Amino acid sequence: MKNIQKKSRHERKFVFSGNIKLSLFNILTKSNFSFREHYLPRNVNSIYFDTKNLKYIRDNLYGISNRKKVRVRWYGDSERLNNPVLEIKIKSNFESYKKNFSLKKFNGTNIHDFDSMNKLYKYINQNFTFSEFLVPICSVNYKRIYLVSSNNLVRATIDTNIRYKKYMNFQEDFYRHHSKTVLEIKYDTVLDNYVRKNIDFIKSRLSKNSKYINGAMFTSQIGI
Repeated sequence: MKNIQKKSRHERKFVFSGNIKLSLFNILTKSNFSFREHYLPRNVNSIYFDTKNLKYIRDNLYGISNRKKVRVRWYGDSERLNNPVLEIKIKSNFESYKKNFSLKKFNGTNIHDFDSMNKLYKYINQNFTFSEFLVPICSVNYKRIYLVSSNNLVRATIDTNIRYKKYMNFQEDFYRHHSKTVLEIKYDTVLDNYVRKNIDFIKSRLSKNSKYINGAMFTSQIGI
């Protein structure tokens, strides 16, 4: 079972009302970083897992510095798994790293096929060590634009068309739309001072934002 562990990085998120991707794109390309398109835009899909008492959500909301997220992620078609990967994201404040594990045996699975998805959930719990049994809570998908600075040191993503679907207790057949645009600036930890000195082009207060927390709240998983 191959584990691809990415090195530690910082993630700074900014949340804006409405779909302002074109305005943000222009601001980023004209900034000191001279961002340019890195990859073609694509759809990002995730199913988030948590304990039955939502430990990962509560750790985030209570401000626990060392916390994690567990999700199955794939790209493209939102209704069918496409080269899915289990991501275990470890985070401390703005610093984070990921452990990625291929779930290729489930490639092509329709997410509405209850029996096949149930096998996936059991496989995750049986083959990975978690302190408690994990269950699927909600899914999130969105359109992502990828950019990189002219010196290739700093990356940025712009997420729009964000949609959530409930999984806990029962599976909804519809998505709930979230009318926000999320900008994320990502870079190696050692570059933090450099980025902080040049990030003034974003005229918005740094935001604490988690698509998993938003999805759980948006689909009434937690009463907050």
